[in-house]
Amino acid sequence: MPDVVLDALAPYVDVLSVQTFPSPGARSAERALDVIGRWHERTGLPVLVADTGNWCPTVMNPGRTGSARDQRERGAARASYGSGCGRSSCSGRPPGRWCRVGSAS
Repeated sequence: MPDVVLDALAPYVDVLSVQTFPSPGARSAERALDVIGRWHERTGLPVLVADTGNWCPTVMNPGRTGSARDQRERGAARASYGSGCGRSSCSGRPPGRWCRVGSAS
């Protein structure tokens, strides 16, 4: 999101709510979390990760194309993203845990 948009919305909202779907791999998750952290730093607002995930072919849907090749790769990507959500700029519920970034004043 451009800085001009962040600057314009900050006085009028209480929280930024985002959906992010990083590709498998720690670097992709880190890049997504870096962007979220930058938004928090720019606005001073907490950021709620309202939805995140990735997808892959499954037994029931073998023709599904997605960001992961299989469930193992999908699970590893979710875990790497969830472990990064302990940052102070991110709130949300990654798989299996609550995390909060920033504070609502």
